[in-house]
Amino acid sequence: MTPEQVALVTSSMPRLRACAQQLTEQFYAALFRTRPDARAMFPDDLTELRGKFMVELDAIVSAISDLDAFAGRAKHLGAMHRGHGVGSAHYVAGGAALLEAVAAVLAHGWSKDLEQAWSAAYSMVSQTMLRGGYEKADDDVVSARR
Repeated sequence: MTPEQVALVTSSMPRLRACAQQLTEQFYAALFRTRPDARAMFPDDLTELRGKFMVELDAIVSAISDLDAFAGRAKHLGAMHRGHGVGSAHYVAGGAALLEAVAAVLAHGWSKDLEQAWSAAYSMVSQTMLRGGYEKADDDVVSARR
């Protein structure tokens, strides 16, 4: 990500925070529309999960300019998601759902530059989360062999 992209993503967070309910509703609706099989991975009532989603999104965006803090947070999150059966195909759908939700919330403020910035941010997040999930899986294999 370029410094300009980091600034675009971070500067859009206050608006997303202010519209947290709309953002999370849009995200899960888009995710389940494109990956109906993923619905079974979630509780019937998404209220608590929506709150956690916003906390994590905010924390990751806040840490994005501090690569060590960002990587630690995203890897941990990836390990947790891996434990819930989330795989690489889910990350693809999650990225598309996030971009759709962010675009809907930002509406007239959405631009090609912002789309590219959020795409770059999500790519960085998802790759780091996947790595964290696989590192956790590797650690589990090593622990099982001992």
